[in-house]
Amino acid sequence: MNQPQLKTIEPMSTHEVLQSGEINEIGKALRGVQASLTPVVKRSQNPYFKSKYATLENVWEAVKEPLSSNGLAVTQVPCGQYLVTTIIHSSGQFIRGFYPLGELADDPQKLASKITYARRYSLSGMVGIVFQDEDDDGNYASNRIATKPEPLANSKVIPLERPASDYKASEAAEAVEKWMIANPSYKAEQVLDFLAYKGYKFDEDDVMGDPLRLPENVLKEVASKINKLTPAIKKWLASKA
Repeated sequence: MNQPQLKTIEPMSTHEVLQSGEINEIGKALRGVQASLTPVVKRSQNPYFKSKYATLENVWEAVKEPLSSNGLAVTQVPCGQYLVTTIIHSSGQFIRGFYPLGELADDPQKLASKITYARRYSLSGMVGIVFQDEDDDGNYASNRIATKPEPLANSKVIPLERPASDYKASEAAEAVEKWMIANPSYKAEQVLDFLAYKGYKFDEDDVMGDPLRLPENVLKEVASKINKLTPAIKKWLASKA
């Protein structure tokens, strides 16, 4: 018996698809939301590379009251190979974004992990959430963020891209996370397939389609070459076309 097939859609870049005809009211509302947001603290522990991250629940807890009080609602619906996130204003105006889910997994657990990951980053990006590490000194509770001291004149300046051995696990994860946010057109599966092609070793069942769940040593190696990742993947995909 044939299984029902999900319809595959492509995100369109037309004005009508990505937003309503007018966005003045929703723009004002989002400005009100962002004025009341505070950084979301990374509190959950990732056991794969001993770093912390913010969960979907953390993000939603931070935005639900500001959204509601400004007349905004959110829907996040998987459609084909994309998660479609729509922010709707009480006026009827809306903005919409598409986040690639890649190939749909046969394993429901893997698919759920992909959707949760996509929901977290789509919602964060569209609303304007920023993240910060947990503050053990109590600065978070008092709404104060410590100012980073100026480096001493003779201190060693480490460039953004540096040897893998110089990275802490949390720094490597953050570098990869920032790259993924800045390059949403590359699917998580494409990144993982590229890394496997380049010879990096990892267990697909452990990673579950999420590059941030890569083993610590792989994350550090990727972070050490992060500035070369975009052109390398682009060239690799072109060679397969």
